[in-house]
Amino acid sequence: MLFRNNWIKALIINIIIFALIMIFTDMAYETNDDYAIAGRIVFGDPFAGYVSYFLCLPMIGLQQLLPSVNIFVGAQMLTSFFAFVCFTKLILDQGRGFLFDLMMVLIVCVYSFDHYSVIQFTKTAGLLTVVGLILICDAIIHRKNAGGYIWGFILLYLGAAFRFEMIAFSVGFAGLYLLFWGVRNRRALLPEGYLTPKKVAGYVICLILLAGTAGMYVLSNDQNKGTEELAEYNAYNDYRSAVLDYSIYDHYKEHPEAYEDVGITKNDFFLINSWYLDFDGAASEENLAKVTEIYGQAHHGGSASAVGPAKKFVKNTIKDIRNMSMPGIHIAILLILALLAIVRLRPGYWIYVLALGAAAVCLYLFLYYLGRPAYRTSYIIDL
Repeated sequence: MLFRNNWIKALIINIIIFALIMIFTDMAYETNDDYAIAGRIVFGDPFAGYVSYFLCLPMIGLQQLLPSVNIFVGAQMLTSFFAFVCFTKLILDQGRGFLFDLMMVLIVCVYSFDHYSVIQFTKTAGLLTVVGLILICDAIIHRKNAGGYIWGFILLYLGAAFRFEMIAFSVGFAGLYLLFWGVRNRRALLPEGYLTPKKVAGYVICLILLAGTAGMYVLSNDQNKGTEELAEYNAYNDYRSAVLDYSIYDHYKEHPEAYEDVGITKNDFFLINSWYLDFDGAASEENLAKVTEIYGQAHHGGSASAVGPAKKFVKNTIKDIRNMSMPGIHIAILLILALLAIVRLRPGYWIYVLALGAAAVCLYLFLYYLGRPAYRTSYIIDL
C-alpha cells in the first residue's frame, strides 16, 4: 500500500536521481554571483542584490546555526529537490502508462543533472516558479482541492524570493496556456451556475496571491534602500550586468578603436570579460560606464533589425543540437515532446503545442535581439 502512494514514489525516484548525480558528478557555480551571495549570507548581510531580503534573513539564521554548511547553495538544492518531487508526483498522477512515466522521469533526470551539478540562483528561481505555476494551473483545470494551490504558491513565492524577474517568463507561459485552454473549453466553463460566488472568490484570491509576489519584491527593495553600501553595489552592478550579460566583448573585437579612444585597452577588456572585477582598476565603475555607453550607442542606434537575431538563433540552435550541449539536449527534448503530443493528441489540442512553441521561439529571438542569450535565461524558457 505504501508504494501505491505517488508522493512516496516521487520521493524515492528523486532521491535516487539526486544520489546518482552527487556520486558521479562534481558541483560548480555557473557564475560568481552565487559565490558572492553565499558570502553575504555567511557574513550576516541580508542585502544580497537579487535575492529577497525576506529570504536572506532565515538563511542567515540557519548559517549561524550551521557555520560549516553553505546555506545558500543548500537552500537552492533543497527547494529544487522539492520542486522536482512535486513535478514527478504530478506526472505519476496522470496515469498515462509506464512508457509515458518513464520518458518524463528521464526528462526529470536531465534537468536535475543540469540543475544540481551547475548551481545558479536564476535557474533555481525559474525552476521553482515554473513548477509552482504548473501545480496551480493543474489545480484550476482539474478543479482539485487546496493541495495543488498551496504547494504551487509556496514554490512560486520561493522562486520569486530567489529572483523575482523570473516570474515574467513563467507567468507568460502559464497565462498563454490557460488562455487557450479557456477558449477551447468556454462552453464547459460557463454553464449556468458554474461561476458560483465561492469559485469567483477563489480565483480572485489566486490573482491577489500572484500579485503578492510583486508586493514582496517592493517591500524587499524598500528594506535594501536603507543601506549606502547596497546603493553603491546596485549602481556598480547595473554597469557590471550591462557589460558581462551581453555580447559586448564580440563588439569590442570588431571595433577596438571605439573603446581605445576612451582609454579602454585590450588588457582592460580582457580582465573585465574574465570577471576580474577589481572595482578601482580595469573594471572600475567609470570604465564600465564608458563601455556600456559605446555599446549602447552602437546597438540601439536605430539600425537593429530582426534578421541578425534570427540568423544567430538558427545558427546556434543547429550548433547546440549537433554538439549535444545542454541547451541542445533541452531543445531535442522539447522537439520530441512536441512530436509525441502531435501524434498522440487530437488535432484540436495541437494549438497548445504550436502556441507554446511559437512563444518560446519569440522569446529566444528577443534575447538574441537584446544581445543577451545567457544560458541561465534560456534555461527558463526551456523549462
